[in-house]
Amino acid sequence: MARDTAAFLVAGSAEFFDMRLVRPLSLLALVAAFPACARPPAAHDLRVAVAPGESLFVRVTGTGPDTLVVLHGGPGASHDYLVGALAPLARRHVLVFYDQRGRGRSGDVRDSSELSLATDVEDLEAIRAHFRLAQLTLVGHHWGGAVAAQYAIRHPGLVRRMVLLSPFPVHPSFVFEYGMANTDKPLVDSITAAQNAVTSPEGARAYCERYWPLYFELLPQRIVRTVRDGALRRAVCGGDARRLQQSHAVFFRLVNPLGYWSWRVALNGTRVPTLVVEGQGDGMVTQAAERWAQHLPDARLLETEGPFGFPWVGAGARRWDAVETFLGGAWPDRAVQPKPFEAAAVASGKAE
Repeated sequence: MARDTAAFLVAGSAEFFDMRLVRPLSLLALVAAFPACARPPAAHDLRVAVAPGESLFVRVTGTGPDTLVVLHGGPGASHDYLVGALAPLARRHVLVFYDQRGRGRSGDVRDSSELSLATDVEDLEAIRAHFRLAQLTLVGHHWGGAVAAQYAIRHPGLVRRMVLLSPFPVHPSFVFEYGMANTDKPLVDSITAAQNAVTSPEGARAYCERYWPLYFELLPQRIVRTVRDGALRRAVCGGDARRLQQSHAVFFRLVNPLGYWSWRVALNGTRVPTLVVEGQGDGMVTQAAERWAQHLPDARLLETEGPFGFPWVGAGARRWDAVETFLGGAWPDRAVQPKPFEAAAVASGKAE
C-alpha cells in the first residue's frame, strides 16, 4: 500500500541514491520559475480532467496555424519557467503548457502511486484528446523530453515532431558518470546533510538559494557566471516553497521505479523527426544528448552556447530560429546527425 501522499511528499529523502548521482537529474526538480525572456501573448487558463477528482492545470498562449504541446522538466517542476523562455515561439504557434500530475497548480495526487512515467504519458494523451489534436508536435524539457519520447514510442502515429531540450538521460550510466566527476566528498556530504535537514517549505527555499550554483560547478567559468547571477538564482528558487519542499520526493517517486532503464531498442523503432538541443557542458553532457540522436532513427543534435540543462539561456536574440526551421519541416544548418550508435560504441569501448 502506498504511503499517505502528504507524508510521502514531505518526507522525501536521498536514501536510495548517492547525492553525487542525484544532482545532475534533480537540478531541474528545483525549478519553479525562470526569468522571462520576452513578454508572452495573453494566456487562457483551464483544467483538464485526468481522473475522478483530479485535473491538470493548463495554460494556452500564442497564435498560429499549428499547436505545440510543451512538457516541463523536473520531474518535480511546473510549467511556469518555460512560458517566458518559449515566448518567441508563441508568435507563430499556439503553445499548450500544463503542470504534470501532482506538480505546480495541478494539485496534489490522492495517492503517491499515481506519480509515474506511465501516468505522465497517459496524461499527455488526455491533453491530446481534450484539444482534439490529430497529431502532436511536442517540446519537452529534461523530464518532459522523456515523457515525449515514451509517448512517441507508444503512439508513433500521433506524433508529428519532437524538440527535446536537454532531455533526461536516456540511460543511467550517464547519471553515474556525471556523479563520479565530482570527487569532493566533503562537498557532497554537506549537500546531502543540508537536503536531509530540510523540514519546511522555507527551509527548502533556503537550501535552493544556497546550493543552486553548485549544480553547474563543472562548467566553464563563463557559463558559471551566468547561472550564478542572483536574479537567476532567485527566479529558480522563488516559486511555491511548498512545491520546492516536495520536489525531491516527487523526483524519487518518479525515477526510482525506472530501475536500470534502457530505452535504446524502443527508440530505435520510433521514426519521429526529432531535434535534440543541448547546451555547453563537459564531454559526458554532450555524449548523453548525442545518444538520444543516435537511438532515434530520424534525429539530429543541435548544440547551443547556453548552459547544459537550460540551452536557451544566453544563446542570443535569435536562439529559437533553428527550432523554427525544424518546426517548419527542415533541419537547421547546425544540427548534426551523429555516427550510428554501434560505430560510436566500438570507438569508445562502451556497449550502452
